[in-house]
Amino acid sequence: MTRTILHCINSFSERGGGVAFALKSLCETLEGYSHVILALRDDQPVLDLSQARLRLFERTGPFTLSYSRGLEAGLRAELHRTPDALVHVHGMWSGLGWSVDRLRRRSAGLGYVVSPHGMLSPAALDRRRRIKAIMARLWERALLQNAQAVHCLTPVEVRHALGFEAGLRVAVQPHSVAFPMSQAGLTQSWAQGRDGRKTLLYLGRIHQTKGVLALVDALEARAQGGRGVGFRLAIAGIGAPDSIAALKARIAGSRADISFLGPVFGAAKDRLLQEVHGMILPSQTEGLPMSLIEGAAHALPLFITQECNLDWVEPAQAGLCLPYGGAGIDALIDRFDSASKPDLAAMGLRAAQIARNLYAPQIVQAGWQDIYARAALSPTLAPTSALAPGPS
Repeated sequence: MTRTILHCINSFSERGGGVAFALKSLCETLEGYSHVILALRDDQPVLDLSQARLRLFERTGPFTLSYSRGLEAGLRAELHRTPDALVHVHGMWSGLGWSVDRLRRRSAGLGYVVSPHGMLSPAALDRRRRIKAIMARLWERALLQNAQAVHCLTPVEVRHALGFEAGLRVAVQPHSVAFPMSQAGLTQSWAQGRDGRKTLLYLGRIHQTKGVLALVDALEARAQGGRGVGFRLAIAGIGAPDSIAALKARIAGSRADISFLGPVFGAAKDRLLQEVHGMILPSQTEGLPMSLIEGAAHALPLFITQECNLDWVEPAQAGLCLPYGGAGIDALIDRFDSASKPDLAAMGLRAAQIARNLYAPQIVQAGWQDIYARAALSPTLAPTSALAPGPS
């Protein structure tokens, strides 16, 4: 019998960032399950998805709390209809965790998985520290302690999770990405394309923690000091209006060759990844950056901070990985600037081969089947009055 997975996520749109795209990829590649996504409505169109049933709910209270009475009732109704369904919570520090923990306390045998998605890193815990301390005491610690599996993207995230709460049942499983070409095809694309001036790409959310503003400032300081670089920086992504405005203001007054492309998705993103010569993400904190994995799948070398949690980049000679900070960002700039296109091609092709061994859909699917099988070992959830259907 096909098992149902009830995915709970704050936003299933561009606003949800990498978490939303990771869930989309999971539903599209994991066979043998029926996927239902329960998400909160925001101001962006939902992601296109044909492999899952999507239910949207209005928020109750402040946007940042991400709580919905309707979603909680909808989840209760879904569990009443399908008592052996598994719940998968994507993200932390929101009302979603409150809702699932409330159901857990009222319904013995609820099987569920929690994916913190990098939200237990030291840098993430430092933001809104007092509010998160209250949430941890009221529901987040209990939610993690009683989960059949706490899904971690990398061994680094395992250390963060166990440092936050010892004894959790952790499971390491990265997300999958699509590979547009064979390794031979990627080699040919480097040999026949990527003409013109060297271009370094930043692809991701426009936010202070991602290091993109620090990157622009570093390039501007070089230009003003007569130490300009021989490449252009292309920035693509979404962000809050004030973050976008701050970025545009910096670019408008800069002497460096920097362009802001805005949001890039689908076929336009694939074309962009096949035109540039490397990717950079000087982030302060990440779970597992999907944009970098997509870049690696397109045979792009990666110039990143250690906080991006891709510990294979340095050993594989697939780019450069350094600690976050001004010195690290300068070194990433220097390395890309000094590399020839053949050097970048060699690094990028090594990145693609490693990524294929780690993030190919068939490999990731086997890992997810194991995690969900572990969660299913909890006692079957019997319908009770606590799970009586609520308003949808």
